[in-house]
Amino acid sequence: MAGLNPTALDDQFNANDAELVLRPSDGVDFADHRTVLQLASPIFRDMLSLPQPSTSTYASSRTVISMAEDAPSLRLLLRYNYPRAFCPEPDLSVLEDIKRTASLALKYDIVFMREAVEKALIRYAQNQPDVAYVVAWRYEYPDALRAAARRSLDPYVESLDAPEFDEVPASALSKLRKYERAVPDALRSAMDSTQAPIDDCINWAQGIENTQPLLDDLTRADPECTCAMTFVCFSNVEEQGFDGCSVPIWWFSYTRSVFSRLWNPDRPAVDHALSQPFTGALETATRCQACRQRGVWNLLETTKATLRAEIETRLSEVPIDAPFIRKGN
Repeated sequence: MAGLNPTALDDQFNANDAELVLRPSDGVDFADHRTVLQLASPIFRDMLSLPQPSTSTYASSRTVISMAEDAPSLRLLLRYNYPRAFCPEPDLSVLEDIKRTASLALKYDIVFMREAVEKALIRYAQNQPDVAYVVAWRYEYPDALRAAARRSLDPYVESLDAPEFDEVPASALSKLRKYERAVPDALRSAMDSTQAPIDDCINWAQGIENTQPLLDDLTRADPECTCAMTFVCFSNVEEQGFDGCSVPIWWFSYTRSVFSRLWNPDRPAVDHALSQPFTGALETATRCQACRQRGVWNLLETTKATLRAEIETRLSEVPIDAPFIRKGN
């Protein structure tokens, strides 16, 4: 405990009826209500349940607690835990605040602050996935770690000199590289199978919600269709085998082109891989009057959406070997 300087209270946390003062390692003091801290954190609840020596600097004899945290950290802690009618929830858009909040959530066992950090890291990963990844590793945030790893598969500008890289073991980044190397095989299996009777095989279309109408439209016999066709095998998940049928070459070429772009080490973003071959497939398909009449643009858009869902599902299943992620996640 320490003596209280009555001129050093924070501009916001300075209520006259506050029973406590949190004194940071630097800066101003924070006058706080005991009940708020006790409800927010089991650590504070246990600590404040002990008899507290009083101070006599103020007539109100408020207890002063010296804290290891700096003033910005305590301000974050209190703004998260006081009612929203008193102060808005902090905007965790700055990395230093994300890390401060992660440390506070861990030290004081505050679940909703941890949830806020995870969401903030996922947002941060959209621009700096490599930094978000190592911060998520350091503080053990599995959802943010996976989101950052997934975002790192798309092109981005690396943060080469970020100090956060020094805050995790080298194995953290080696696990990210291992994850990235596993991606091509995870996607290649969508179009290849050693068990299929022929080389042209599709392992992604069966069992996906709303895909059957697409397959029915593709394989519907139309005597007026002038498109070149190719015979392919579709995996049948329910029967654990393969069904064969003919589909337009422009459609099969589009699907294979999407996946083949993502097999390469210098792969584009998933959205680009889906969009780049789209125009060529559409131009080829619209040369056929029958295909124009059955709405080939909608068919390709449905195919693109289905492919995107399948790609993201397969990427979500690529393991990340972090010690705090359970096997299978």
